[in-house]
Amino acid sequence: MPERFFNADGTLNNDTVNYVFGFGQRICSGRHIADSEVWLTVACVLATFDITKAKDDCCNEIDIDPNAFVDSLATRPLPFKCFILPRSHEVEENIRIAMQSSDCPPVFWAVGQRL
Repeated sequence: MPERFFNADGTLNNDTVNYVFGFGQRICSGRHIADSEVWLTVACVLATFDITKAKDDCCNEIDIDPNAFVDSLATRPLPFKCFILPRSHEVEENIRIAMQSSDCPPVFWAVGQRL
């Protein structure tokens, strides 16, 4: 749960998971870059897109089960539906330009559509 990353006063705590990068002499030399890259990516996505709950055919929000996880070596949430929209027309246009200039096929790309 996201709350585990906050202190009682609302500030970020120092809950870092270091064991994923190894220990001792074999510790990953790129761990600081990896942490920074993940933080930057998440910050950019949250600054660029509005991410909300998906809606059913009657426009009711579809609840997400916060306890629906795959319990394995690498824990991750089960697939769920959500609605992702660019925060502005400028962002939408920049994304379209980037997708057109990319060699990657836009398999799941649909601005403003339910995915």
